[in-house]
Amino acid sequence: MNMTELLSAGLPSGCTVELAEDQASLVDCLRLRVEVFVVEQGVSPAIELDEADRDCTHVLLRVDGAPCAALRLLWEPHAVHVGRLVVKKAVRGGGYGRMLMQAIERLDRVRACGLLQLDAQCQAIGFYEHCGYRCYGPVFQDAGIPHRKCEKRLG
Repeated sequence: MNMTELLSAGLPSGCTVELAEDQASLVDCLRLRVEVFVVEQGVSPAIELDEADRDCTHVLLRVDGAPCAALRLLWEPHAVHVGRLVVKKAVRGGGYGRMLMQAIERLDRVRACGLLQLDAQCQAIGFYEHCGYRCYGPVFQDAGIPHRKCEKRLG
């Protein structure tokens, strides 16, 4: 089983999850982020597209070949930091964000670490709690948007 098959296991027909290992897939991830964070939410492109992108693993969900959701994984010493989860506006509510979050838990490197952490926009906390994350700490601002820290321990 290759990596795309592993990440896409159990998804509906036409859905695939892949590591963005080539330039075209990486560009698809970045375009989705610009569409959601810069255009919809008003985040500065200088903040959204940052130096951490070089050190991250980017993950892309496609539906019938079209990019629909993406996130990035930053490998920290004691945790995997999940960041920049986006779902294309036209397909929100279709479960694609949840599918992408479940897919990354099948990565051996994530499972070996056992701890996922993220900074959730407050308006999305319910989504992350539904995915099994626990929020902690005070609300803080990131790019002018209220966030809270969240984590999930894998069994």
